[in-house]
Amino acid sequence: MLLSVIIPIYNEENNLKKNIEFHIKALLYLGQNVELILVNDASTDNTDKIIDEILLDKRIIIKKKLLSRNSGAGKAILDGFKISTGKYVFHNSCDLAYRYENFKELINNLPDYDLIIISRFNREANSKWRAATSITWNYLSRKILGLPYRDMNFVQFYRKEYINKMSYISLSPASFTVSLINYFYKKKHKILEVQSTFHKREFNKAKYGNIKDILENFISLIKIKINEFKNS
Repeated sequence: MLLSVIIPIYNEENNLKKNIEFHIKALLYLGQNVELILVNDASTDNTDKIIDEILLDKRIIIKKKLLSRNSGAGKAILDGFKISTGKYVFHNSCDLAYRYENFKELINNLPDYDLIIISRFNREANSKWRAATSITWNYLSRKILGLPYRDMNFVQFYRKEYINKMSYISLSPASFTVSLINYFYKKKHKILEVQSTFHKREFNKAKYGNIKDILENFISLIKIKINEFKNS
């Protein structure tokens, strides 16, 4: 199988059916070469029941992973990776922040790269606070870890075999993808960064970006650097 698409989900009953239908239609052209993995991060609403209904759709392969406790998007995506069977893994948000605009072109590029980073053209879909924290976080990630990439907190494609070799992956919301990108960069794997449109949520509010998250992610960034020294 070529691709596993991981969608972390938490309390998304209001938009789940509509948005997963969008994901499915975007992936249909890959046929049996793609699987969609829905990871329920211990939702407290009707999300799990709706996922069970979605599993009845046989247009593409759909899998479900239910977490026993709410652990955040990083842990949800990682657990999705663990049950994936694709040569490449790709994560996207349930709320369709990325809507597959240049997806087919990126799929065609997969054989030439180990990691494809999709960065945002701009952050007009964010509040001013979220835009400021995101820009600051990416700046700190570049400076502390020596990474050259513009935006490390949107969506990415990874060659799965290299993720399986990692000894440390941060599970904090913003540093999860940074730890993966840092590993691929330091191991000199082939990386491409491209830009795409970032869309605003139509339902609910973003679940990250408060002061507690920022402090936790900063500490995680330091842990990534310390782990890097230990393994150098």
